[in-house]
Order: sequence, then structure tokens, then C-alpha cells
Amino acid sequence: MKEQILCVLYSSNIPKEYSLENQKKVLELVLQILGINQKVIVKGLGILEKYSSGCPILDRGLRLVRDGLEHDYIEMILLNTAISNNTDLLTALVVMEGVYAIQTVQSPHITRELLKAYFIFEFEKEFDSGINKSNIKLNDVQS
Repeated sequence: MKEQILCVLYSSNIPKEYSLENQKKVLELVLQILGINQKVIVKGLGILEKYSSGCPILDRGLRLVRDGLEHDYIEMILLNTAISNNTDLLTALVVMEGVYAIQTVQSPHITRELLKAYFIFEFEKEFDSGINKSNIKLNDVQS
């Protein structure tokens, strides 16, 4: 399914914006996703009940996870949402990967590496710096 999603996204007319400015904007989204991911590991998926990120496509994905939809349905809905709302490619990919990581209660460290893979190499130091400055713990220790 992943290959099909990538083909659809790349062949669609959604913006493919990889400027440093857009990457900085999407890094804020990554920080939110990692924070949610860490909280889900500690407190469970129930924390999604009251969560609002301020990013409509992420909020939709989290709501679908909370409602118990299967991953394939969530992926299809988020793909259609990204295309119909002209969401830029980087945001769409990060949200889809992040929602999957949250749904499967993946290690935040693994989630970080998965999301980092969508950013250009020139942004890697800034990406790491942004993560390090945040209060997000990238370990699997449950409190």
C-alpha cells in the first residue's frame, strides 16, 4: 500500500515544497507528533480524546485512530484529505507516517527516524537541534 500512496501523492498536483522555510514549519508538526507519540506510550490512546493539534489533517488522523479505524482506511482518508485540500507533500507524508506511528504505539525514537527520512540532508542538523531543544523524551520508558 505504501508504494501506491507515494505514487498517488507524487503524481498529484499537491505542492511539493521542500524549501528550508517549509521544512522548519513541518518540523513543528514533527515535534507535535513526537510529543503525542510519547504521551500515548505512557498513558495510552485515550489521551487522543481531548487532543487538538491545530493542524486539521493531523487532527483528522488522530480522531480516526481514536475511533478505532483500521490503518488502511485511515491512510486512504488522509490521502484523499491531503489531495482535496492541496496539502503540501512533506506535510502529508509526515502526518500519514506520524499517525501510523501513534496508532501502532511505536517507539518515539523509531518515529523520529521515520519522520526525519522525509527531510533533506541539509536540514538534518536543524532537525536534530529542534528535537533536542524540545521536552520530548525519545525513550521507551513508561512512567
